[in-house]
Amino acid sequence: MTGISRVLWRLPASRLLAATLVLLMAGGVAAATGAIPNSATGEVHLCYDASDAVRDPGGASVGIIDNQRNSRGCDSDERELVINQRGPKGDTGATGATGATGATGATGATGAQGLQGPQGGQGPQGPKGDTGSQGPPGPTSAPAHHLAPISTVVASTGSRATVTVATLNLPEGRYRVAAGIDALNNDGSSQTYECHLEGPSLGGGRTTNGAFNLLDSSGGQAHLGLSSIAQVPAEGGTASVVCNGFRLTLLGYLEATIVS
Repeated sequence: MTGISRVLWRLPASRLLAATLVLLMAGGVAAATGAIPNSATGEVHLCYDASDAVRDPGGASVGIIDNQRNSRGCDSDERELVINQRGPKGDTGATGATGATGATGATGATGAQGLQGPQGGQGPQGPKGDTGSQGPPGPTSAPAHHLAPISTVVASTGSRATVTVATLNLPEGRYRVAAGIDALNNDGSSQTYECHLEGPSLGGGRTTNGAFNLLDSSGGQAHLGLSSIAQVPAEGGTASVVCNGFRLTLLGYLEATIVS
């Protein structure tokens, strides 16, 4: 066995394995002998003559070849023996017993606050809520217009008299109060008569349109118009038409209209 890709030893078979192991532990043979063990597989390739091992008490000659550089391998009268630099992986060992639980470590420091995340999308619309109970009734609004008719006879017998011929009860507010009166003289002689607006809502005073009015003898007629502004307080108030005369028929109206 010769050549640059072969290293020769003449060792008894009992020392063959030990010598090879020494070579593996030494890191192999390099430089002139190439890559031993094989740089790709980590294997060592050996060549020996089996007949020499049986015939010669000193053992057979062993050649270690660099099979990366010597593709020819062992000679035709030799056998090849391949030894791994690393043995096969052993079976997985049994699982060891569970160790005792370690002591609880100290609480770590609070980490810095993270960045605020993006605003989430709008959620779906919730279900319709139950119908609420009916609320209390609201305040009743006062009517904007009040009206009272006038149809009376003043002092049909006896002497002259002063009579309230119409009255309105008004809630709080500001009103324009007006009256239209047609007077008919039922006396046989001419007479004067008088009508005016009065009441607490008018400041307690008297409002007269035109003082006294002259009526001719029996059958004489005249028309009188009265008006004023009334500021009715929160507790309410009244507005009235008061007339003075004798055997006097009066027809007409008293009205109050709310103003701003």
